[in-house]
Amino acid sequence: MLFSTLPQFIALLILFLAGVTIGLGLHPGGKKWRKRFRDESAHYAQFRRDADKRLAEAKQRIATLERDQATADERAAIAPASPGDAEPASAPVVAPSVERVEPVADATPPAAINDTPMTAHDMPASAPDTPRSNWFSIGGRPDLGRISGIDAALKTRLFELGVTRFEDITGLSAEDEMALEQRLALPAGYITREQWREQAALLQDGKEAEQAERFPAR
Repeated sequence: MLFSTLPQFIALLILFLAGVTIGLGLHPGGKKWRKRFRDESAHYAQFRRDADKRLAEAKQRIATLERDQATADERAAIAPASPGDAEPASAPVVAPSVERVEPVADATPPAAINDTPMTAHDMPASAPDTPRSNWFSIGGRPDLGRISGIDAALKTRLFELGVTRFEDITGLSAEDEMALEQRLALPAGYITREQWREQAALLQDGKEAEQAERFPAR
C-alpha cells in the first residue's frame, strides 16, 4: 500500500512544495508582479530624489536669506546717522501763564492771581480819581460791575484776586484771560465773548454812554 509510512508522507510533501514553487515561477502572473514591484521601487526612488532636491534648495534659500539679513543688520549698526535723517527736535511747549495779570495802561502790575484773599496792605494803590470817572466810581475805585457780564459776585471775586481797576482788565492777555476764567470758574472763552477788555477800555476813557449803548446791562 502506497504512502503508508511516515517517510513516504514526508517525501510526498516535499514533492508537492517543489511542484508549487516551480509552478509559481513558471506562471505568467509572477512576472507581472515582479515588474510592478520594480516599477514601484523605481517610482519611490525617484520621489526620494526629488524630495531631497527640494529640501536642499529650500535650505539654500534659507541660508541666503539669513546672510542677507545679517548683512543688513551689520550695515544698520555701523552706518552713522546722517543729519537729514534725524528727527527734528520738537519745540518746547510753553504753558500759559496762570499766575499774573499785567496791565498795559499802568506801570504798576496788579497783585498775582491766587486763591488767597488780599489784605488791605497787599491791595494795589488806587489811581487818583479823575472828573470823568467819579460819577460811576464807588469809594474811589472804578465800578467793575458796570461791565456787562460782571455781576456782584464776580466783582467781589475779582477784587479778591487783585483785579480792581479797568486797567487790570484792559491789560489782560489771552493767557491771562484763560487763567482768570479758571480762577473764577467761568466757561472757557467767557471773557472774550462778553468783551470785557473792550468795555473796560471805553469806561477807562470816559466813554460810558457808548459803552452803555453798545453793551446794555442784562
